[in-house]
Amino acid sequence: MKMCKLPINSYVTRNEQKLVETRFGRKLPPLHEIAKNASVVLVNTHHTLNGVKVLPPSVVEVGGIHLHNKTVKPLPENIERWVSESRHGVILFSFGSLIRGSSLPPKRLEAILKVFARLPQRVLWKWETEDMKGLPDNVLVLKWLPQYDLLNHPNCVAFITHGGLLSLTEIVAAGVPALVIPILGDQPGNAAFAKRAGIAEMLEFHEIDEETLYNALVKVLTPEMRAQAKAFSQRWWERPSPPMETAIHYIENTAKYGHLNMSSPARLMHKSEVLFFMSIEYLVLITLILFIGLLAKCCFGPQKTEKLKQS
Repeated sequence: MKMCKLPINSYVTRNEQKLVETRFGRKLPPLHEIAKNASVVLVNTHHTLNGVKVLPPSVVEVGGIHLHNKTVKPLPENIERWVSESRHGVILFSFGSLIRGSSLPPKRLEAILKVFARLPQRVLWKWETEDMKGLPDNVLVLKWLPQYDLLNHPNCVAFITHGGLLSLTEIVAAGVPALVIPILGDQPGNAAFAKRAGIAEMLEFHEIDEETLYNALVKVLTPEMRAQAKAFSQRWWERPSPPMETAIHYIENTAKYGHLNMSSPARLMHKSEVLFFMSIEYLVLITLILFIGLLAKCCFGPQKTEKLKQS
């Protein structure tokens, strides 16, 4: 028995299958069958930031794996001078590579520039064009920024970011507090995690105006949040082994022993079986609701109401 699929799911699945088979140059089993047979799944998260979850042994957290062997390099001379000479520190502002800062609506841009003009800190802003008008003296715009190197500079005091997973991981690794303005995808969830951890403030894009942005930045720049970001970074780094070594351990174990069988047998259930158990849950829930409704009717029905009126 085959379950019905939504057209969009079938379309995405077919295209994913075609793409993977093209890359490997041969016919492959259906991807959902391959997923069921996975011995280990490496995920770029860590419970200190992304929350505690009940995971089977086959799901291994390796948050920060992309920072393996990544060293902090000296900044270009012009950027180093701009950063080092700022008496009150530097704020880094970037929306990553997928979102162009230069696409900001004029109303939001005007509010941001007014806020930056009120700050004693200097601001380094990743901006894709060179035609920004009304730029305050304490703001430097560049088409490209060495983000990781800047975050690890001792004079970097805060980061304004869209909340992409890799950017968020880098601020945690560097111990820098952030103002997260999520735009799409996983960014709202990432922002919520960072705020809960006490290392960031979160501001919705549509809420940006001069006062809300200024107040949010003032909170991020407090000594308390900066200290919290440093302490949180130390806890995040404190692990039995680095992320890459953890990943290598599980990859080598899988290659050595084959199928490790560390996942729940439920992954092998047919969709019809899953639907059957879901139907039982819904049936129990509906029965419980009907029982409560019947009990309420017996206790507070018309007869009970009539007695209350007579009394």
